[in-house]
Amino acid sequence: MAETKTRYDKTCSICGSHYKYCNCAEYAHLPRWMDAYCSFDCKELYNIAAGYINGWKTPQEELERLKAIKIPDRNKLSEWMNKAIDEILELDKVDFKELEEKEILTPLNQDDENKVENKEDKIEQSSFKKIEPKFKNKPNKQNK
Repeated sequence: MAETKTRYDKTCSICGSHYKYCNCAEYAHLPRWMDAYCSFDCKELYNIAAGYINGWKTPQEELERLKAIKIPDRNKLSEWMNKAIDEILELDKVDFKELEEKEILTPLNQDDENKVENKEDKIEQSSFKKIEPKFKNKPNKQNK
């Protein structure tokens, strides 16, 4: 007879493993993130990939974080996750110290700060992009 699926049965959103978890008193000793991930490594892998893609942390930081965890079976991961992992692991071949010495990765220094006349120029000269908000349904001023 086949086993009946219960509310405790979960499937990891990263590796697809099956495990048991419930947001109830019986499982209160476990972390809440287990509602989506079977292990700390899967949770961290998601955070690393999302952080890399969205630029929340530097690529070097994400590479160090990725080296510190056990990556699940790559065949079970999604395409975007594998792509992010591949790109981060490619960074292992980059000599960041050499790039810093060539001043490719250095931020604006104090002399550059003094040359910047206004805030808009500062944004354009920095490594940050000015991002304009995009709305699916722009409010129409004429309808008000």
